[in-house]
Amino acid sequence: MADLHTFLENEGYEQFKKANYLSREAAKEDPEDEPYKSFYEARDILSGLRTKISDFLENDPNKKDLVLALATLDLYLGCNYTDTDENSTGEEHLSRVLKSLEDMNMEDGAVCIYLHALNHLGVLWSARGRHDKAKEYLDQAEHIFHEYKKNVGDAPKRADEFFLQPDEDESELLRTRASKFEATYTHTLYYKAQVLAKLGDSEASAQYCHTTLRRQLDSNQYDATDWALNAATLSQVYITQEKFPLARHCLACATIILKEMRPDGEASEEAKEAWGYKEADIRRCWIKYGLQLLEVSKDRMLDGVSTFDQDHGLEGNKDANAATADHNYDKASDKGDEKEKGGSGDEKSYEPFNLEATAHEEKVTDKLVTTFDEARTVFLFIQDNITEAKKTYHLDGNCTDFIELTQDHTKAFKLLAFFELDMERQCRMHKRRIDMLLALINEVSLQHYLLVCRQLIYEVAETYSSILDLKLSMLELEMAPPTPHAVKKINTLAHQSIKQYEAYLDTLKGGKPELPETFPDGNTRPALVALFCCGRLWGKILTPDVSERLACMKKSMDCYKFVVDYCKRHPEAKIEMEKELSLCEELSTLLPLKMQKVAAGDLNI
Repeated sequence: MADLHTFLENEGYEQFKKANYLSREAAKEDPEDEPYKSFYEARDILSGLRTKISDFLENDPNKKDLVLALATLDLYLGCNYTDTDENSTGEEHLSRVLKSLEDMNMEDGAVCIYLHALNHLGVLWSARGRHDKAKEYLDQAEHIFHEYKKNVGDAPKRADEFFLQPDEDESELLRTRASKFEATYTHTLYYKAQVLAKLGDSEASAQYCHTTLRRQLDSNQYDATDWALNAATLSQVYITQEKFPLARHCLACATIILKEMRPDGEASEEAKEAWGYKEADIRRCWIKYGLQLLEVSKDRMLDGVSTFDQDHGLEGNKDANAATADHNYDKASDKGDEKEKGGSGDEKSYEPFNLEATAHEEKVTDKLVTTFDEARTVFLFIQDNITEAKKTYHLDGNCTDFIELTQDHTKAFKLLAFFELDMERQCRMHKRRIDMLLALINEVSLQHYLLVCRQLIYEVAETYSSILDLKLSMLELEMAPPTPHAVKKINTLAHQSIKQYEAYLDTLKGGKPELPETFPDGNTRPALVALFCCGRLWGKILTPDVSERLACMKKSMDCYKFVVDYCKRHPEAKIEMEKELSLCEELSTLLPLKMQKVAAGDLNI
């Protein structure tokens, strides 16, 4: 062993240090045509070290230090090969680490090396798409960490310590060892969070992400910008799980941490701009938080009404128009069972981050809202964040982001309108949505932003239809014949909605006068629903003139018939239009009979 220590002091320590420098620093400056130049140089050094130490092992195969030294070099070589996308060779070296340390993986000098190898094998197998196998390695790493801390201690030697010059400051060495050991485990949790997400276990993945972020913060080992954005991203997972207290806490802490990195007055314009975009991104997460809070609140209230009706036998027959209540084609059609108020899961199992975030948390509630005033407070919070985010994301230069922010704004108005009892005020809110959307459509190039423009046009059509339904409901409540002004307003709204639906359908024609035989992928349901809605809208137009009424009924029937005929030609469309198709078939049969009666002078149809 004296020969080994002499070798390390004479050249081994320096060679290992040089290999580390090449991999961690010099590699950043490698030319594009030789991206792995420094990694290859480091590999040669590490391979040379391994060959020389193997010679020592042949003379004395029972020495533990030699086994640990070779395991360390295999670990670093394994990482080197995976860094250069030579995963098979990398796996060989990493697997050799596990095999050589299998009987001593809970010992002081071996545990960190073993944990690093397990982590890297987890990452390697996840990259191959074998997330189940990756999880096995990471589960093992997690188990070993806890067992070691429980039964041995919390400051084992570092994975690279065998090749470092001895440090005389024992207390500092112990602190470094403990810090590195904890950091290794934090990486285990981080990798496992990614793997669990790939396996579809979003709740467990979120919990591991949360623990990772908390450990990074507590150990003061984090990049403030990355930490803030990761916490904000985690909040978006929590809002899908309806864990609003956790989502709000993550966003509040993200806001605090990002402010740590706010550039001062002497910073470059590039640095200020980069920080501004990050702040705007966190604001957008706050916006999504508020929108989801209003959305879930609305859904819960609707569920409550539905449950009340069922309990009291008030369901009755479904109105034919109910099929149009939720035809926004960019939303999922089905929702799972809702959780109890206040979110799902045991939120007490998630430890809060060690930050005083109350001031930021108190800006918006984490409870579901039930009244207009409560909803308006959330709406104003959303609106303020949209206004601030638009100072960074402009229509010129950030067109897609600006459009998304505007869509969020219109959605906020739509959700707020749900909580408003005054139908006239609801109409004004929807009119605000239309004004914003039409202004955007006039500014955006249909050629360059076709898909987005389709969404915007479709939403305008839906919104005009929503106002029309409100106006008709107001007329019913008045229980009096409509005034000429009311009739004109109803008809104008119907025509405006039809015009927008037809504008959307025109974008599917590809410059031709007729609709295509087969709609483009992803547009079948929205196109057929647009036609279904047009059929419904033509039927809403009020006119005493028999010929005009018959013309409207004919157009309505043509729309329904188009849907029926298309589904006959394309059986796969029946599945997408199951709810609306039966209505279209029924109305296609009934309308000709009604038209005959109207033509015969029966205007009460």
